[in-house]
Amino acid sequence: MIAGGRSEGRGTDGPTPLSRVRLLATLVALAAAAAPAFGQEALLVAPQTLLVPNDDSLPIGTWAAFEANAAVVRADDSSAVWFNPAGLARAESSSAAASASTIVQTKVESDAFASDVSGSQLTPSQFAAVLTSLREKTGLTLGFGVTRLVSWDVRADGLVFQDVPSGRRRLTFNESGSYTRTSYAAAAALGISPALRGGLAVSVETVETTAFVAGTDGVAGTEPKVFTFREDAEDETLLLRATLGVQADLGRGWGAGAVLRSPGLALSSSGRYSGDFTYADGGTTTNVAFFDDDADGGARMPFEVVLGAAYGAKRFSVEAKARYIGASGAHDLFATSLPGTATVTRPGTAPVTFPVAVPATTTSRRAVTDFALGGHVDLGASGKVRLHAGVGTSSSPVPADDPVYTRADLWGATLGLSTRISSLRLSAGLRYERGTVDDIRTEVLPVGEVVRSGATIRNLGVVFAFAYDAGGATK
Repeated sequence: MIAGGRSEGRGTDGPTPLSRVRLLATLVALAAAAAPAFGQEALLVAPQTLLVPNDDSLPIGTWAAFEANAAVVRADDSSAVWFNPAGLARAESSSAAASASTIVQTKVESDAFASDVSGSQLTPSQFAAVLTSLREKTGLTLGFGVTRLVSWDVRADGLVFQDVPSGRRRLTFNESGSYTRTSYAAAAALGISPALRGGLAVSVETVETTAFVAGTDGVAGTEPKVFTFREDAEDETLLLRATLGVQADLGRGWGAGAVLRSPGLALSSSGRYSGDFTYADGGTTTNVAFFDDDADGGARMPFEVVLGAAYGAKRFSVEAKARYIGASGAHDLFATSLPGTATVTRPGTAPVTFPVAVPATTTSRRAVTDFALGGHVDLGASGKVRLHAGVGTSSSPVPADDPVYTRADLWGATLGLSTRISSLRLSAGLRYERGTVDDIRTEVLPVGEVVRSGATIRNLGVVFAFAYDAGGATK
């Protein structure tokens, strides 16, 4: 997903930029303690990048992509590497598949920020393969896959004017950020009985977060105040995860499936964390700066449980899916053990410089439950052309007042067609996604009150996929 644009507002309660509260009060307090003449009331807050880390936000697979990713029970091709490794045992022959989505338009509407971007962003969502050549000797079906689970990219700049008790406020800012999750998995499945299948997948998952913001916030009046800020942070975490899956045929067209995905075991984390903040109040100027190109921190991923029930007949099938993702406690995402440098300059005196501890940026995840319903129907007796549709939710794992990510509950709907030509299956369709941002807090200087607002997110995308079946015509 991609968003960008410009924002401008005027008036006492006029628009302010879509932003997060990024408290630097610890640094300011330390600087104030070492330099008592510095304003004790100063609260330095930089705008927040709109980062939406919701799961299931990308369509995956050659048919599940158009059925709201509801494929716990019916997964029967290479996409089972992610959805349910047990489904590999249903594959009739070796095959390879790729799927991708193109975001045609992203729109964010808010009384705090507005953007409307036209263009395209190609996001490969999965490349996967299934191998059935060892099934006769070992009973195992193998699968491999690279799956992009989340892809969010945002860029914005803004200009805000606001009347405040001490004068006229002017804020300019530029921000960008991204959040991506990618799974690299190998899986094996076994047909336990004609009606029961089990599978295991082991994956290395990468979680990447970047956030950059820079700007100037100032008040012109009897007591002028100017705050300039620049913050740049990046983290990439590698996690090891295991997935257990099972599928069962219950008879008369009914089936059930379950998936248990382990919490992520951190293998490594690397990042960058830097900032430069200057606050001028009257004749006193305070600057705090820090830089660490080998920052600490790291992302966390909790356990996940997915349950599904499906019904299938000769020319159609439908599946309902419920997914629960657990919570994770507060942890440092961006942190540094290196001290920052504070410099306080007053009129008529030499600058005073001293080290300060840099506060870590912490985050956490709340538990969420999501639902999806998807299915397809054959358009004709031959089954060569299918109509697919699905609808599902993508609840935000972000707790209230998180300093990094934005809480936005989303729902999406997909519609697509697929056809087969010899050993190829081709699929294409549309995906619409909409959601709300419950609470945006915006304020930078210690003038005026904290402003709370909401936002609406809309995404429209084109989804396409193809599969090659080494055994001949696909189903």
